[in-house]
Amino acid sequence: MAVDSETTPTSQVSALPNGSFQYEADSVPVRVRQNGSWGKIDLSLTQLDNGLWAPAASAAQVRFGAGGTNVLDKVQTAGGDWITETWPYGNLPAPSVSGSTATYADVLPGVDVRLTATASGMSDVLVIDSATAAANPKLQSLNLPVSGATMTAGTEDTAKARATDGSAVVSASPLWWDSSDGSSAKGPHGDAPARPLQHFTDAHGLTMNIASTIAAAKPT
Repeated sequence: MAVDSETTPTSQVSALPNGSFQYEADSVPVRVRQNGSWGKIDLSLTQLDNGLWAPAASAAQVRFGAGGTNVLDKVQTAGGDWITETWPYGNLPAPSVSGSTATYADVLPGVDVRLTATASGMSDVLVIDSATAAANPKLQSLNLPVSGATMTAGTEDTAKARATDGSAVVSASPLWWDSSDGSSAKGPHGDAPARPLQHFTDAHGLTMNIASTIAAAKPT
């Protein structure tokens, strides 16, 4: 029997019939507490009354934009503050939603944005359909503004967004990969590498130099 007071999203203590205890731990959240009880995580996106999309049951509070505004996503810190990421080139279309993923099509010619709820938060992927799309000048210096927090460069090339209450969320360093070898927006395929993307972080957001990164990777 699980000891409710010792249960967390990533760990559980169970009392065994012989009087001993069993401790189990996971590297990512596998359960969430809702309405006073623990249940399984369900990352399927549902639309809220305010139009935003959210996972049905998640240990991380994330919201995806409804379209019609420039809001990409919102993430809640442990302290309860919300940090908002926006799209710099106008309002987004309404997303196509499948499972845990919301896709915003043609945010630039030949470019989609795919937001996916994960067990520990979310992922944000730009899907670039062609070399022509990748050469768009707007991808040379793509700034994703953040509000509700101050951005700083974290350790190991991560980015940290610290809210006014002092709590923070951390994102991994941006990567890119070539999908022409069987890879997809979900990630590289087989031995295909995910490579570092040229970028920098300032107090107001993250700027990615996508076009120059891809151009530098082309064989000479």
